[in-house]
Amino acid sequence: MTIIPRVEQVIPGDRNLDDLTERDGTAWLRARPELLGLCAHIVWLFAPVNQNRPWPGDLVGLDRNGNLILVESKYVGRGSSRCDPFRTFAGYDEDDRWRESRTPAALRREWETRYAQELARKSKFDTSSFSDTEPMPGVLPYGNHRAMWQRWPELYSEVDAHLFEDDAEWGFSYRAKVERHLHVREARMNTFVIYAGFVLVTTEEPPDALREGSLKRAEDAADVLSESGLEHLARVQGTQSEPRVMLRVARARRQGAVVRVVSKAVEV
Repeated sequence: MTIIPRVEQVIPGDRNLDDLTERDGTAWLRARPELLGLCAHIVWLFAPVNQNRPWPGDLVGLDRNGNLILVESKYVGRGSSRCDPFRTFAGYDEDDRWRESRTPAALRREWETRYAQELARKSKFDTSSFSDTEPMPGVLPYGNHRAMWQRWPELYSEVDAHLFEDDAEWGFSYRAKVERHLHVREARMNTFVIYAGFVLVTTEEPPDALREGSLKRAEDAADVLSESGLEHLARVQGTQSEPRVMLRVARARRQGAVVRVVSKAVEV
């Protein structure tokens, strides 16, 4: 697992960063998977949306080697200085009931269901329309009636278009990328699960812990995780024959009509 130490991405939209939540981080990561810092190209399959099982976390994806990627997003804001993104992963490797969810067949069934929902949503709502009464499920994160996308309409239009059009970088569609990654997972017997914590902070009026240098520096897990977070991290690491756990801290700042996000690896 090769990790890029530092990644910088631009998010379109001129918004106040004082009211960010972890959902904003999930939306940014869904649109900019490079922020996770993995060298292997990622294709996101779906977002579990408030259900811890059978897929824990906020985003579920595959890299081009067929490895399953589970991401839990957190936000550290005013009044808080540490978080616990690995709590939702603790026990996932230890419970046989959830092993089937990691198979290519289970992932394919869930993705096909979500993609069909996305197609149905596409025919009913355009990218500027949202329902206050319908959950609007699909492959994109859709918690709270897709409220995070209402905050970032330019980003939503961009991501929405990529679901149904050929990707300029890859030369083929999102659906073809999913099929390719699932096929690799089916063909390889030595794939594994990557557990990732993605912690979003801001540089505008940061909490005291940032001023003191803890998350601003964020050199290791103790700078970022709470006491329970360190315990859950150790539990997740202890269930694997080879460590496949990663932690990123992403800092955001406004720059004109965009938000510039820098994501850095934290040693675990």
